[in-house]
Order: sequence, then structure tokens, then C-alpha cells
Amino acid sequence: MGTRPRGEGSDRNNPDDVWEMIEYPDAIRDKSTGQWISKAEVAEAPFVVFRSRKLVEQVEERLVVRRIPELNPKQVEQPTLRNTYRHHAFFTTTHAPPSTATT
Repeated sequence: MGTRPRGEGSDRNNPDDVWEMIEYPDAIRDKSTGQWISKAEVAEAPFVVFRSRKLVEQVEERLVVRRIPELNPKQVEQPTLRNTYRHHAFFTTTHAPPSTATT
């Protein structure tokens, strides 16, 4: 994945092909909905923390985002134009693939 200029890292600007599908061998219960989740998608982007500090104090590594489809979207008369997802992001200094990276 290439580096994106500041302000262009949102899901809105990421094409769907950067997302890698992952499937969990054992389903996980979502605490907020009570539903079982067995698949998600992950993507990563280069990310710099402490950008306002001196260059030697900045840390450039990866921002990993996991998204899961909203399985119980609100019923409305006009459907959404895009799929609805819930996103969970974390910064990591490991070099593991995004599907196995941890915080």
C-alpha cells in the first residue's frame, strides 16, 4: 500500500481492494450486539505518531484497521448507498501481516 498524504487515510478514500478478508476459526460474540462474528476485513497504512515533535522523536510504523460488517443495520425507508461497517484501529510496531498483528 502506498503512502497517503495527510487527511486521506479515511475509509472513504480507500478502495475496497486494500481490505484483506480474515475468517475466525471460532466465532466471537460481539458484546454490543450479542451476535456471533466469524469474519472481518483488515487493512493497513503507514502512520507517524508524535508528528508535531522533532524528527528524531517521531515514530513511523503502521496503523491497522479491522472492519466488520454491520449485521443489524437500522431499518430505514431509504437504504444506504454503501455498506455499513464498524471499525477498530490500532497502531503497531510489529511487522506481522495485518491479519495477525496485535497491539
